[in-house]
Amino acid sequence: MMASPIVAKLQLPDTMSVVGEPTQAHANPVFRIVRIAIAIPLFISTVCSLLPVALIPVSSQAVINVRLTPVRANAAGLISKVSLETGDQVYAGQEIASLRPQGVAKQIDLSESVRNQRDLEQQSAEIAGRLTAAQERLSQTEGDLQSYSDRIVAQWELEIANAAREQTAAEQDAQRVAEEVKRDEKAALERVIPQSMLVQARDKLLAAHHLAGQQAANVQRLNNQLSNMKAGYFVGSGVEQPRYVAVRDETKGEVTNLRHEQAALQARLGSVRGEVIRKAKQSGGSIAVQSPVTGIVWGRISTVGQPVEEGGDILRIADAGSVHVDAWIDRRYGPQLSIGDSALIYLSGLGKELIGRVTAFQGTSRLRLDEENNAIDLQPVHPDQYRVTIQLNPSDRNPIYIGQAAKVLFPGRASSLKAHVYQFLAKL
Repeated sequence: MMASPIVAKLQLPDTMSVVGEPTQAHANPVFRIVRIAIAIPLFISTVCSLLPVALIPVSSQAVINVRLTPVRANAAGLISKVSLETGDQVYAGQEIASLRPQGVAKQIDLSESVRNQRDLEQQSAEIAGRLTAAQERLSQTEGDLQSYSDRIVAQWELEIANAAREQTAAEQDAQRVAEEVKRDEKAALERVIPQSMLVQARDKLLAAHHLAGQQAANVQRLNNQLSNMKAGYFVGSGVEQPRYVAVRDETKGEVTNLRHEQAALQARLGSVRGEVIRKAKQSGGSIAVQSPVTGIVWGRISTVGQPVEEGGDILRIADAGSVHVDAWIDRRYGPQLSIGDSALIYLSGLGKELIGRVTAFQGTSRLRLDEENNAIDLQPVHPDQYRVTIQLNPSDRNPIYIGQAAKVLFPGRASSLKAHVYQFLAKL
């Protein structure tokens, strides 16, 4: 007999696998483990790459920048010597050029005046270093005080929430006792209960009202302390004055005294320099031009033999103490930024990770023409962006980073959980 064509179509060859039956390769658990081991790192890398863009502000472009300090001629004359070239290291107070002033030559002793000038310049450099160190300590102490305040505020907010719940419970209990007193008064009129029980119920009601009032007063007191704390005042019973306050006030006083001392010393130094210049003009000798800062010679403006007016530029020096980051971000990130926020800076060219904090940010429409002259004029990608200035940690202010392109993440306050999470991810 011939087989039915329908039956023939339904018959499967012996070599064909049954539908739904797993092959040996797919059923092997080793292959499953390998697939999972490959998928997990890919998933983690995808999340880590997308998470910063999705949750925190990221710069559109950024660069390690530095402020340029001009070295100006302290008298009119001819430049007789320039001892440094572009790229050379220079220190504050170092002689970098000489001027031959114009005037009538006379025999005048300059040695004592020059010696006084050098002594004052050395003292000025020492005070400048102490002032910079004190300002760094003040910044660190203010950050510690802010972190302490954040912790205390969080504790008090929790305590206020607990006290508010206790107040609500006390008020509800007082309401319940008041209803019981009403029932007891009716029962006493009907002589169901004795008057003594009614007196006890009324005493219980007074105690409940008293407890509710105490709880309300406690909530009010805690709210007042919380307001004082947020305003920067550590007052109230049970609130210990933190040591950060005393250290901050002491450091503020040190910074103020050093600034006054620096101003007085600069006045004396200006007088002595004027005396040296005046005597040098009378004697026809050379006048030394010294560097006002420590850094790197960024460019020469004048050459040997060139006449220069008093106050004319001779060199420009990249101030090593002013190494910072200039970054541009999209305007939608503006409301998320605050002064003092932490910043994570990545230098892909050098493979470095730096840490800093936001010191200023402004829109392009707010930029001034009289801003300090920076070595690199970084322009925004789009006209409507925010420019953010980031102060690097002292250990990261290395002149070798100048000009390096960077990528900056802004996770918020240095004490926030989000900042710690991103700093942890950055170290992975």
